[in-house]
Amino acid sequence: RNFGMPMKVHQRFRDGILWGFDVEIIKEGVKQADLSIGFDNEVTIKSEWIGQNETGMPTREGKQEEIAGKHFEIWKTCDRKVDEDLRSTLKAFCTGLVAALNKYYAFGSVFAEEV
Repeated sequence: RNFGMPMKVHQRFRDGILWGFDVEIIKEGVKQADLSIGFDNEVTIKSEWIGQNETGMPTREGKQEEIAGKHFEIWKTCDRKVDEDLRSTLKAFCTGLVAALNKYYAFGSVFAEEV
């Protein structure tokens, strides 16, 4: 998909695991912005199942495991000014990325059509 400006994408690894990617947005051969997309450094706890306590509130039960990367983040890592062309490209890119993630988690593929 085209978002209005050429982009270069570089993978980012942490301890041998793909942790995200960096994007360079280019206009007329000049780098316009740098984006970083990926997981943060926080940890979340994954439980084997969710149960209920005596008042009906959910509780974590079973084996628990720490999972690295609590939040998926998109952020601009440079301090270059953003003009209207770049702003529309950034908006289209972020909107397309979030839509692809939603399709993947809802339908198992980023190429799934709306149901």
